[in-house]
Amino acid sequence: SRSMRAFQSVLSGSIRPIREVSGFDVSETSIFQVYKELGGKIITIGSDSHEESHVGYQIEYVKEELKKIGFEGQMIYRRRNAEFNPF
Repeated sequence: SRSMRAFQSVLSGSIRPIREVSGFDVSETSIFQVYKELGGKIITIGSDSHEESHVGYQIEYVKEELKKIGFEGQMIYRRRNAEFNPF
């Protein structure tokens, strides 16, 4: 959409819900799909971890699900500089 292009919006997904009883849905009806349909291209993925053992939990699963939606990779920010990281 025009507004997304103007602001170069970024959708950030948290892996934390995968660890919760409710589960995690990165399916075709998810916010990621809607974002993609609206022209969104830039995503980031985070663990929202408060314990070392949770860092990166199920990251490969999430990447595969995001590939199915049509995303090719994620942006990683290092010292406020964006770097594209293909899946």
